[in-house]
Amino acid sequence: MRRDWILIVAVVLVAASTVIASFTAQSGLGERAGWLASVALFNTVDLRLSWLLPLTVDAYGIAATRIATNKARYSAEVRGQAFHHALAAVAVSVVANAVFHLLEAHVIVLGGYAWVLVVAVSIVPPVALGGLAHVLSVAARDEVEAVAAEPVEDMPVIPRQVHEPVVPPQVTQVPDAGKPNADTLDEPPVVDVEVQPELVPGPDVDASYRPVAAATFLAEVVQGEPPTVRTIKDRMNVGTDRARRLQAYLGQLVEVTQ
Repeated sequence: MRRDWILIVAVVLVAASTVIASFTAQSGLGERAGWLASVALFNTVDLRLSWLLPLTVDAYGIAATRIATNKARYSAEVRGQAFHHALAAVAVSVVANAVFHLLEAHVIVLGGYAWVLVVAVSIVPPVALGGLAHVLSVAARDEVEAVAAEPVEDMPVIPRQVHEPVVPPQVTQVPDAGKPNADTLDEPPVVDVEVQPELVPGPDVDASYRPVAAATFLAEVVQGEPPTVRTIKDRMNVGTDRARRLQAYLGQLVEVTQ
């Protein structure tokens, strides 16, 4: 399939023009709001604080759009929330561009109301950070649930033992046991005891508990701190052995999500 280079060049030109125009307008609006200072990076490049406004808005929109368009990884609910955040970033960018050009064309004269612009521009970064943190936390919940639904390949597989009925000890008749003998008169009868194999939990013994454990301790898994054995016993009402196996399973979920 041949590439349409005319279409590719057109898209690149439109994208570059939009980025340059929007970045210039938003950084100019930041300067009008009082962001005039700069920070020296590596003693060679001066980073103007007014550049932080377009960088914040555009990065917020890109992150939200990426989550909103990833159908393979996130649910419809998460993608819907991310889509609203992406729209909010676009709306802020559009309004910032419009306000800057209105001020440049002297259509709007703030005068004594310049403080409104200062307040509006100053609240953009913290609001964007809060919105992005919300989207990422909701997206992380989908990722943890997806990992919990998959089989854990690193769990040790213990061979399943066949549960046979318990056989009582069998008494083996000693030859000539009924006949009196001076040498064996005081010796106890010989007893052959069949030793039952120790029953080891099979690999699926906790299969029904793992999804419940992942949902119950979702917050701990996201924070990277699996619960203690005592906490698992108290909240899930299980024994010590099962709580230890579930703690190992949750620890592996933490490693996968890091």
